[in-house]
Amino acid sequence: MSTLKSIWNHPYTFWALLSLPAIPMILGLTSGDPDAVGNVLHPSGEFAARFMIITMMITPLMMLFRNSSWPRWLMKRRRHLGVAAFFYALAHTVC
Repeated sequence: MSTLKSIWNHPYTFWALLSLPAIPMILGLTSGDPDAVGNVLHPSGEFAARFMIITMMITPLMMLFRNSSWPRWLMKRRRHLGVAAFFYALAHTVC
């Protein structure tokens, strides 16, 4: 159980979870479809907004659920969520 917990709490595991939405976007760009950029534009902006909203919700959740452990788990990973939101927004801007 300790090994599973250490794998789950590792930052690389969290980054792998945050990068999962980018896989279909990258595959869509490399498919050769003439409207590939337009198909990536909406999901990249949507995930940027979602990750930004989740990032900004962490502090109010900490205030609401003071005795719970899951807001503290999110608080430790707030910077990762913000950086992921930035890169999805950057991908949206580039497209």
